[in-house]
Amino acid sequence: CLAELDHTGHGSGDALLTVEWSVNRTTDAYECDYFGARYAAITIHSRYGIEDEQEVACESFGTDFYLVPDRYSVEIVLLDRSHREITEAVETDARYVEDSDYVVIDFPADSFL
Repeated sequence: CLAELDHTGHGSGDALLTVEWSVNRTTDAYECDYFGARYAAITIHSRYGIEDEQEVACESFGTDFYLVPDRYSVEIVLLDRSHREITEAVETDARYVEDSDYVVIDFPADSFL
C-alpha cells in the first residue's frame, strides 16, 4: 500500500464527505513543496461511475463533497505542477455516506514515484 488510510464516520446533516490528506504524516505545506506535489486530484466513485471530481492545491490538505446519500469510494492522487501523477492513486473501500463522513489518507515519503 502506497498510502495509509484511516476513516471514521461522524456528524449529521446533509450528505457531506470530507476528504483530507497529509504528506509524510504532516499538513505542513513545506512537505508538498519538498516532494513537488502541487495538486491533489480527488475522484468520488459511486456504483454508477464517477460522481464528482476536484483538483485542489496540495497544501489545502482537504476538501468537501456534497453528495446524495449512497455508497461511495474515494480515489486520490498527488500531481506535480504539470498535472502529472507523482504518487500512485489510492482508492478507499466503498462506504455508505448518509449524513457526514470523512476519509483521511497519508502519503508517506515512499509513496512518491
